[in-house]
Amino acid sequence: MQNDTKGTKPGSWRRTIAGATAALAIFTAIGVTPAHAAGQPDVAMELQRLSERLQQQEDRLSQQERALDEQRSRLQQQSFLILEQLKELEALRAASPEALEDMRAAGAPASPLGPVVMAGMGVSDGLILLNQPAAADAATTSAPPLRPVGEAPPPAEAPPVVAALPEGQGVLTPAGRLTVDTSFDYTRSSSNRLVYRGVEIVTGIQVGLIEANDADRDTVVTTVAARYGLTKRLEAEIRLPYVHRNDRIVTLAQRDTTVSRVQELEGSGIGDVEASLRYQINRSYPGKPVYVAGLRVKSDTGLSPFEVHRDQFGVAEELPVGSGFWGISPTLSVMIPSDPVVLFGNVSYMYTAPESFDRTIGGAFIGSVNPGDSFGAGFGFGFALNQRFSYSMGYQHQYLTPTKTEIGGTHQESPALHIGGFQFGMSYRMTPSTTIATSVEIGATKDSPDVRVSARVPFGVQLFNRPDRAETRREGRREARNTRSLWERITPW
Repeated sequence: MQNDTKGTKPGSWRRTIAGATAALAIFTAIGVTPAHAAGQPDVAMELQRLSERLQQQEDRLSQQERALDEQRSRLQQQSFLILEQLKELEALRAASPEALEDMRAAGAPASPLGPVVMAGMGVSDGLILLNQPAAADAATTSAPPLRPVGEAPPPAEAPPVVAALPEGQGVLTPAGRLTVDTSFDYTRSSSNRLVYRGVEIVTGIQVGLIEANDADRDTVVTTVAARYGLTKRLEAEIRLPYVHRNDRIVTLAQRDTTVSRVQELEGSGIGDVEASLRYQINRSYPGKPVYVAGLRVKSDTGLSPFEVHRDQFGVAEELPVGSGFWGISPTLSVMIPSDPVVLFGNVSYMYTAPESFDRTIGGAFIGSVNPGDSFGAGFGFGFALNQRFSYSMGYQHQYLTPTKTEIGGTHQESPALHIGGFQFGMSYRMTPSTTIATSVEIGATKDSPDVRVSARVPFGVQLFNRPDRAETRREGRREARNTRSLWERITPW
């Protein structure tokens, strides 16, 4: 039995009972007369019972005082724990997302508010354990160990990654990560041309020179590219190519006699160095398109066609490995993930700056040269068969505007070119940081190379942990909201 002591002090109960006892004793003494002397033993017994009841009330009051003191002590301890947990929340809110991930990976509780028990206190002391499920057994609600207990559940299988997309079409490099991409490209192109220089008197009777030309061109480009993620949505890339070319031209001329001539030319050296930036415009959501804008700058570091060595007749003795012109190319690509397929498309434009060479080659004066611009577009899809293997198919087309050249005071213009090809690619992820990707492109137009085969081996390493500032601010606001809701739960007043 426990009396309600709200609003009344324990000492007032004692004074009230003592006053009632004294009044009862005085009344009994006054009311006892000689005529009632025989009833004195009953009065004495009644007084004794009252005294025992008073003693019991005093014992109960003493117990209640001790219980109140214990409750005050527990309330003070819980207030201290609340303040400590609020401090921990503030510290976690100021921590970076990477630090929180490290804490979770080390076995720390997923919730920042684990039960805290001070020395000399247990669950039986009536502590409030935050974020802990209720349990019938007091031993099960004690402070949990700081290390994982039991066998961890198997990790959830990550969604397949499509790494076989064409180069420059995939996802961006994560922030703080450096990817070194070594690629090998082999291009084979051939052309057969028949030229007749003369007149045709009647059908089948020709007077002049007939010339057949068969050209086979092989180009091998070894490129080392480095990509670095500046933020979660921005990456920078630089490409350093080394080009080796070999041309074999067989010319067959027939007039009075048949003359065959074979010419072989080679050229090798550093090609045109390129630098680019790519930025993801929007955030990625399941089933929603992701837009990536890019800007690529091409230099003229490679040996240009106007700088190769020539003989006295102006015939080149080596092959160029560069274009000789600066160019800038904005691009826009889109990816639509639809697990396990990724649809992609891209458009591009290349502006090539004109150049004035002002030199004489083979007796002809070469003035300004405008190599023309190019427009490109492509589309396709990538398919991930499993966690390691994926393949892609697509088509890429480029339109090159005519080249305008000033030769000997006159302006010459070459025809426009259409270069299109079907692309097939596949990739295999050997390790979490290393992937082998290959692709084959088959020419679809007469101006396109016959075939192009490439192989890439990108290798990535995390250099720095650079959290995105905007994401960090959003995490801080979420932690602040969680802190306020927690404070409202534990302080209902």
